[in-house]
Amino acid sequence: MGIDNCGVLFKNLALIIGNNTEIKEKNILHYVGN
Repeated sequence: MGIDNCGVLFKNLALIIGNNTEIKEKNILHYVGN
């Protein structure tokens, strides 16, 4: 159970980090475009 929970937490963290980097890249492209 503990290992499975840790795996889910790491997957969620990876998704959150991935979403944050995507948003940052879009913001940078938006600012550069302007």
